[in-house]
Amino acid sequence: MGAVIVGEITKKENEWQHKATAAAIAAARKIALNCTGLPPMTPVGRLSDLQWGWIITAGIFGWIQTRCEQAVEEGLDQEQSVRLTGPNPSPCDVVVVRSILPTLADQAAVDWSQPLEAWSKDIMVNFLLLAWRLIGAAEIARDQGAGKILRKSELALAELKQPDPFRPVRFVMTLEPLPHVNPIRALRWVLKGLLREHGMRCVNLREEEP
Repeated sequence: MGAVIVGEITKKENEWQHKATAAAIAAARKIALNCTGLPPMTPVGRLSDLQWGWIITAGIFGWIQTRCEQAVEEGLDQEQSVRLTGPNPSPCDVVVVRSILPTLADQAAVDWSQPLEAWSKDIMVNFLLLAWRLIGAAEIARDQGAGKILRKSELALAELKQPDPFRPVRFVMTLEPLPHVNPIRALRWVLKGLLREHGMRCVNLREEEP
C-alpha cells in the first residue's frame, strides 16, 4: 500500500512539474514572438538586459502560476507549492547555504591557508557543527520569517540545541484530514515534501478505519 501511494505521489508531482515547465516555456516564447519591444528573429547575443528580463520574468510568472493552480486544486499551501521546484538540491536550500557563508568564514576558527586534508578531526567536526547550526538558523528565518509566521518556532529553536541530532530514530504519526480536504492528495503532498525538503522517508504506511 505504501509503495503504491508513493508511486502515485511521484507520478502526479512529475505531471505538475512538466505542466509548470511547459507554461514557463510558453510564456517566454510569447514574449519572444509577440513583444513590441523585441523585434522578431533578434539574435540571442543581441538581446539587452531589459529584453532578457522580459523573457525570464514571463517564464518565472508562467511557472509560478501553474504551481499555484496545483495548490488550489489540491488544497495545498501556495508558498510551499512554488518552492518545490524539483531539482536536487532545491534552489531554496542553495540560498540558505549561500546566506551563511560570510558568517561561517568569520566564526570558524580555522586557518584558511591550509588545505582541507590538513585539518584535524576536531577542527573538521567543529567546523561542520558550526555550519549545521548556521544553516538551521537560516532555515528558520526562511520558513518562519515575517509575513508568514510572525514568531519563531520553539520546537525549531530547540532542535538547534540537540547534542546528537543525527541519532537513528523513527516516528509514528497519525494523520486525520479535515472534512474539506482530499486525503489522498494531501497525503501525497505531505510525503513528497517530507522527502524532498526534509529528507524524511516514509518506510511504512497503512490506512486505519476512524
